[in-house]
Amino acid sequence: MNYKQAIEIVKKQRIYFTNRSQLEVEEKSRANYVTNIDKTIENSIKEELAIVYPHIDFVGEEELENKTSSLYWLLDPIDGTQNYIKRQYPSMISLALVENDIVTFALIYDPYFDDVYEACIGQGAYLNGQRISVSDNNLEKAIIMLGTSPYNRNLSKKTFTLARNVFENVSDIRRSGSACYDLVQVATGRADGYVELIVQSWDFAAGYLLVKEAGGVLSNIEGQSLNKIKVGPTSIVASNKRVHDELIVLIAKAS
Repeated sequence: MNYKQAIEIVKKQRIYFTNRSQLEVEEKSRANYVTNIDKTIENSIKEELAIVYPHIDFVGEEELENKTSSLYWLLDPIDGTQNYIKRQYPSMISLALVENDIVTFALIYDPYFDDVYEACIGQGAYLNGQRISVSDNNLEKAIIMLGTSPYNRNLSKKTFTLARNVFENVSDIRRSGSACYDLVQVATGRADGYVELIVQSWDFAAGYLLVKEAGGVLSNIEGQSLNKIKVGPTSIVASNKRVHDELIVLIAKAS
């Protein structure tokens, strides 16, 4: 399948990041925001994908629908919505193609730098057409991206115990507010791992394939594979392989 048109459809949304319009903000739950721009981007991408790829179903974060097919697009129109509201970086668009619970195509678009991260299953991962790969750093030299699962405050004690456990054993930690950003940091080798106790499928599906095709490994916090994508939440650990087992051990100590 040719994905060039899908990429162009997503890139057309850049205007909503470079030319800001009036925001209407709704709080779906504590710290979980949606804006009129999230909805506009999702509707635009959904409508255009339906024209070009009419045989493919669609699932979006902002208007979850019961999919009727085992082949569907999975979209997060703005990953990092709170960053977007506050005019902070990063915010990204994430689009994955899922077939029989397997991600076969992944696209993460950084509209601020016009960067396209893409991967097809079995064909490697790329940034603007250039092959990318994970790092080879050991744990002591590692930079670990950490998500705080802000919609799930019941996990805060475990999250920050985990943060301390990881911090004491690595070079440093980072918190970006965007799972997509964290995953592309791992896929490009700019960071060496990413951990979060709760993420949604639309947050990580595209990043999953990017990291995997870049030579990395992903699991939940128990070390179980995430290769079967289901619409809904999971924990996640993504890494350069070399530090993965050690991260799992540090997470277990936070329980």
